[in-house]
Amino acid sequence: MEKIHTDQAPAVIGPYSQAVACHGVLYTSGQIPIIPETGEIKEGCIRCQTK
Repeated sequence: MEKIHTDQAPAVIGPYSQAVACHGVLYTSGQIPIIPETGEIKEGCIRCQTK
């Protein structure tokens, strides 16, 4: 099992990993729409938040 982490994404909040690879399968966790530079939550529709 390999934990995958990047500093390019917001820091995790809570007891979960950004992603884990295990036996050829990649497991990812959902993310809340936090703006990394400010720590604020991005407002708007899911399309705006994802972008």
